[in-house]
Amino acid sequence: MPKPISEFLDKIICGDTLEVLKQIPSDSVDCIITSPPYWGLRDYGEATCKVWGGDPDCEHEFELEHIQRDPSKTGIISEKAKIGQGYRNYKSGFCKKCGAWYGQLGLEPTLDMYTEHLLEITAELKRVLKPTGVMFWNHGDCYGGSGCGKGDYRNNNKRSLSNPNLYCEKPNPQLKLTQKCMALQNYRLILRMVDEQGWILRNIIIWYKPNHMPESVKDRFTNAYEPVFMLTKKKRYYFDLDAVRIPHKLDFGLPKRATPNRKKWEGMQPISNHSGYYGPEGELLVNPLGKNPGDMWAIPTQPFPDAHFATFPEKLVEPMIKSTCPQGGIVLDPFAGSGTTCLVAKKLGRHYIGIDLNPEYCKMARKRLNFGTRLEDFGLVLQYNYSILTHS
Repeated sequence: MPKPISEFLDKIICGDTLEVLKQIPSDSVDCIITSPPYWGLRDYGEATCKVWGGDPDCEHEFELEHIQRDPSKTGIISEKAKIGQGYRNYKSGFCKKCGAWYGQLGLEPTLDMYTEHLLEITAELKRVLKPTGVMFWNHGDCYGGSGCGKGDYRNNNKRSLSNPNLYCEKPNPQLKLTQKCMALQNYRLILRMVDEQGWILRNIIIWYKPNHMPESVKDRFTNAYEPVFMLTKKKRYYFDLDAVRIPHKLDFGLPKRATPNRKKWEGMQPISNHSGYYGPEGELLVNPLGKNPGDMWAIPTQPFPDAHFATFPEKLVEPMIKSTCPQGGIVLDPFAGSGTTCLVAKKLGRHYIGIDLNPEYCKMARKRLNFGTRLEDFGLVLQYNYSILTHS
């Protein structure tokens, strides 16, 4: 049963995103800005594991596989490096009785299962979004691999150059993908969101990272950008382009793209839709408020001192909020992480709702928002009876 939206406002809620969303009333959020865990990339810790699917009344007996990359082979690893550099130490598996899966979102054994789990979440996101609302969904990709590369966590670093599959001890779910081929996990998901859930894809914003991380690959170009998908639930929605226009480069006080004849600039009349200005002779002049930013944003990544690897830069979030959430509106981040989206929303005079399953990340976010580190007593922190989780 949904609760009043007032109970969620300006809070960092520690709990399962799907279960929390089910308690938020329909058509209540103006803007959603988030980035889900990408498939097959990072281990965010045992605290983010949960039960997916199966019979909710089942007394589960899970056959858990312990996936671990031996720390002794990599030396001393900081908490941040464990997230960022492929460190693995988690358990996952299926229930013997009902087939439910226990594990982390993003570390499913198959891409199809991962997509199904995200579709459950995006369906709830569409429900809570206002008809005038907009969602920005940042989602990168990965590559299919053999599972036998140096440092792969499924084979305990054992490999054979002459026969790459010889010493693979753990099956790699990415083996079902063409090796070295992009998985297209993001586009596969977006296509299903559009075809099956009725989302409207309005833009694919290219977030170019001028300070992107270097890569050691020698047979392709370094990945320097991530896509941000702008989606709506209706054809007409709230969008304030003037709030995010980029000033024109000026020449003697006039935009360079305007007519060079100063007399034509004088006495101009605005166009009704504010897309530009007509001069006295009917010629189209540029909007003096600035130009449309376009769909390619060059924004450097922003360093973050605490142990969280994937953080939004504030400058990426600002234009999203300014253009799609009115003053006093509500911004939701269902994978809040370190709380950047909520922090920017607060600075811009909007309400926010942040959700994350990891208690440590919730503490980080609350600290950034000057609320201390105490978690909200919202009754949504999931606790599992680990006595029912049995090893095979």
